Amino acid sequence: MEFYAPEVRRWADYWFTLQGRDLVPPRPRLDPAGLPGLLPYVSIFDLSEPGVARLRLIGTDSVARTGFDATGTDYLDAVEPERRASALRGFVVPANHPCGMRVVVVFVYGTGHRTLIEAAGFPFERDDGAGRQMVFVSIELDSKAAYLRDKLDSIDLVGL
Repeated sequence: MEFYAPEVRRWADYWFTLQGRDLVPPRPRLDPAGLPGLLPYVSIFDLSEPGVARLRLIGTDSVARTGFDATGTDYLDAVEPERRASALRGFVVPANHPCGMRVVVVFVYGTGHRTLIEAAGFPFERDDGAGRQMVFVSIELDSKAAYLRDKLDSIDLVGL
Protein backbone atom coordinates (compact mmCIF):
# COMPACT_ATOMS: atom_id res chain seq x y z
CA MET A 1 0.00 0.00 0.00
CA GLU A 2 1.19 3.49 -0.79
CA PHE A 3 1.31 6.11 1.94
CA TYR A 4 1.93 9.83 1.56
CA ALA A 5 3.32 10.50 5.03
CA PRO A 6 6.40 8.47 6.03
CA GLU A 7 5.14 8.47 9.63
CA VAL A 8 1.98 6.64 8.58
CA ARG A 9 4.08 4.09 6.65
CA ARG A 10 6.25 3.52 9.77
CA TRP A 11 3.12 2.96 11.86
CA ALA A 12 1.75 0.38 9.39
CA ASP A 13 5.10 -1.40 9.22
CA TYR A 14 5.32 -1.44 13.03
CA TRP A 15 1.81 -2.93 13.45
CA PHE A 16 2.69 -5.84 11.18
CA THR A 17 5.65 -6.68 13.44
CA LEU A 18 3.26 -7.02 16.42
CA GLN A 19 0.99 -9.71 15.04
CA GLY A 20 3.05 -12.78 15.82
CA ARG A 21 0.68 -15.76 15.91
CA ASP A 22 -2.25 -13.46 16.69
CA LEU A 23 -3.97 -11.95 13.69
CA VAL A 24 -5.10 -9.08 15.93
CA PRO A 25 -2.37 -8.34 18.49
CA PRO A 26 -3.14 -7.66 22.14
CA ARG A 27 -2.61 -4.03 23.05
CA PRO A 28 0.14 -4.71 25.61
CA ARG A 29 2.38 -5.51 22.62
CA LEU A 30 2.12 -1.87 21.60
CA ASP A 31 5.36 -0.47 23.02
CA PRO A 32 5.69 3.32 22.89
CA ALA A 33 9.46 2.83 22.52
CA GLY A 34 8.73 1.20 19.16
CA LEU A 35 7.09 4.41 17.94
CA PRO A 36 9.83 7.04 18.16
CA GLY A 37 8.47 10.39 17.06
CA LEU A 38 4.94 9.08 16.47
CA LEU A 39 3.32 9.41 19.91
CA PRO A 40 1.99 12.96 19.33
CA TYR A 41 0.02 11.58 16.36
CA VAL A 42 -1.48 8.48 18.07
CA SER A 43 -5.17 8.17 18.96
CA ILE A 44 -6.87 5.15 20.51
CA PHE A 45 -10.54 4.43 19.92
CA ASP A 46 -12.21 1.87 22.20
CA LEU A 47 -15.03 -0.10 20.57
CA SER A 48 -16.09 -2.25 23.52
CA GLU A 49 -19.34 -0.31 24.16
CA PRO A 50 -22.04 -1.09 21.56
CA GLY A 51 -22.55 1.84 19.19
CA VAL A 52 -19.71 3.91 20.68
CA ALA A 53 -16.21 4.84 19.45
CA ARG A 54 -14.74 6.19 22.69
CA LEU A 55 -11.50 8.15 22.45
CA ARG A 56 -9.23 6.64 25.10
CA LEU A 57 -6.20 8.68 24.09
CA ILE A 58 -5.65 11.52 21.67
CA GLY A 59 -2.17 12.63 20.68
CA THR A 60 -0.86 16.07 21.52
CA ASP A 61 -0.62 16.95 17.82
CA SER A 62 -4.36 16.36 17.38
CA VAL A 63 -5.10 18.35 20.52
CA ALA A 64 -2.98 21.24 19.22
CA ARG A 65 -4.64 21.10 15.78
CA THR A 66 -8.21 21.05 17.06
CA GLY A 67 -7.74 23.19 20.16
CA PHE A 68 -9.27 20.68 22.60
CA ASP A 69 -8.63 17.31 24.18
CA ALA A 70 -11.44 14.91 23.25
CA THR A 71 -10.15 12.07 25.47
CA GLY A 72 -13.08 10.19 27.01
CA THR A 73 -15.66 11.39 24.48
CA ASP A 74 -17.57 9.37 21.92
CA TYR A 75 -16.14 10.25 18.51
CA LEU A 76 -19.57 9.69 16.98
CA ASP A 77 -20.97 12.68 18.91
CA ALA A 78 -18.89 14.87 16.57
CA VAL A 79 -20.31 13.19 13.44
CA GLU A 80 -23.46 14.41 11.70
CA PRO A 81 -26.39 12.20 12.76
CA GLU A 82 -27.00 10.89 9.23
CA ARG A 83 -23.37 9.70 8.99
CA ARG A 84 -22.99 8.08 12.43
CA ALA A 85 -23.91 4.52 11.44
CA SER A 86 -21.51 4.64 8.49
CA ALA A 87 -18.76 6.17 10.63
CA LEU A 88 -19.19 3.46 13.27
CA ARG A 89 -18.95 0.74 10.59
CA GLY A 90 -15.70 2.40 9.47
CA PHE A 91 -14.25 1.49 12.87
CA VAL A 92 -16.00 -1.81 13.55
CA VAL A 93 -15.29 -3.56 10.24
CA PRO A 94 -11.47 -3.28 10.42
CA ALA A 95 -11.53 -3.83 14.20
CA ASN A 96 -13.25 -7.18 13.71
CA HIS A 97 -10.86 -8.34 11.00
CA PRO A 98 -7.09 -8.65 10.97
CA CYS A 99 -6.77 -5.58 8.77
CA GLY A 100 -6.34 -1.88 9.05
CA MET A 101 -7.78 1.15 7.39
CA ARG A 102 -6.23 4.17 5.71
CA VAL A 103 -7.96 7.41 4.88
CA VAL A 104 -6.99 10.73 3.38
CA VAL A 105 -9.59 13.30 4.32
CA VAL A 106 -10.16 17.02 4.19
CA PHE A 107 -10.41 18.22 7.77
CA VAL A 108 -12.29 21.48 8.32
CA TYR A 109 -11.52 23.38 11.52
CA GLY A 110 -14.09 25.50 13.34
CA THR A 111 -12.33 28.54 11.89
CA GLY A 112 -13.05 27.28 8.36
CA HIS A 113 -9.40 26.40 7.67
CA ARG A 114 -9.11 23.22 5.61
CA THR A 115 -6.26 20.75 5.58
CA LEU A 116 -5.54 17.20 4.44
CA ILE A 117 -5.05 14.45 7.01
CA GLU A 118 -3.70 10.97 6.30
CA ALA A 119 -4.57 8.42 8.97
CA ALA A 120 -4.04 4.69 9.33
CA GLY A 121 -5.65 2.63 12.05
CA PHE A 122 -5.11 -0.97 13.10
CA PRO A 123 -6.99 -3.22 15.52
CA PHE A 124 -5.80 -4.42 18.92
CA GLU A 125 -7.39 -6.63 21.55
CA ARG A 126 -8.06 -4.70 24.74
CA ASP A 127 -5.78 -5.46 27.69
CA ASP A 128 -8.68 -7.12 29.55
CA GLY A 129 -9.92 -9.05 26.49
CA ALA A 130 -13.27 -7.23 26.65
CA GLY A 131 -13.25 -5.96 23.09
CA ARG A 132 -11.23 -4.27 20.41
CA GLN A 133 -9.57 -0.94 20.00
CA MET A 134 -8.42 0.84 16.87
CA VAL A 135 -5.11 2.68 17.18
CA PHE A 136 -4.46 5.42 14.63
CA VAL A 137 -1.61 7.61 13.54
CA SER A 138 -2.90 10.80 11.89
CA ILE A 139 -0.63 13.22 10.06
CA GLU A 140 -1.45 16.59 8.56
CA LEU A 141 -0.20 16.62 4.97
CA ASP A 142 1.27 19.51 3.06
CA SER A 143 -1.61 20.15 0.66
CA LYS A 144 0.62 22.11 -1.71
CA ALA A 145 3.00 19.18 -2.26
CA ALA A 146 3.28 18.05 -5.87
CA TYR A 147 2.89 14.38 -4.94
CA LEU A 148 -0.58 15.13 -3.59
CA ARG A 149 -1.66 17.33 -6.47
CA ASP A 150 -0.72 14.52 -8.85
CA LYS A 151 -2.43 11.72 -6.92
CA LEU A 152 -5.49 13.26 -5.28
CA ASP A 153 -7.30 14.58 -8.32
CA SER A 154 -10.67 13.87 -6.69
CA ILE A 155 -10.01 16.43 -3.94
CA ASP A 156 -10.08 20.14 -4.73
CA LEU A 157 -6.73 21.32 -3.35
CA VAL A 158 -7.12 24.85 -4.68
CA GLY A 159 -9.21 25.92 -1.73
CA LEU A 160 -6.92 24.52 0.90
